Amino acid sequence: MALRMVALSRATDGRWFARKGIPKDVREEYARLYGVRREAHLKLPADTARHEAKAQLGEWGAEIETRIATLRAKKNGAGQPLTRLNAIALAGRWYTWFVGQHENDPGPAKRWREMSDHLVWDVIYPEAPESYHDNPKADPHWEWQKEPEVLVQNFRKQTGVVPRLEPEEDPWVF
Repeated sequence: MALRMVALSRATDGRWFARKGIPKDVREEYARLYGVRREAHLKLPADTARHEAKAQLGEWGAEIETRIATLRAKKNGAGQPLTRLNAIALAGRWYTWFVGQHENDPGPAKRWREMSDHLVWDVIYPEAPESYHDNPKADPHWEWQKEPEVLVQNFRKQTGVVPRLEPEEDPWVF
């Protein structure tokens, strides 16, 4: 089976365009959700610089592939890896929910300190990459903890829930 990459082309009038076929196994659902049955199209104005067109092609291609992966995951009843932005949105939504649970009665400060220690040392720290364990001073701000895989893994540990992206409804359905 040949692998076909999405190519950026230029029309005779100078506009940029690209096409991406929608796989048969998700075509009906994709058409229902996005109004496109056989191919997704990217069209950019003629005055778009080549480097900008290439960047937009990459973003557009990732969006289409994510949609297809989401539909397949939904069809198979599986979770889906999240993009960095989706992981951050999920963390924000969870934070809002969690804080709302304790707004009226936050309880003693000791409880929150213990929870903070638990989250930092029992949940986040074990997800650190080997490079961090080898030299912790190299990354004093723990930048690795913001990676989508770490955020999702921590969410799963705390809730036991595998997040799934549901495009036609609220984007975070559990």
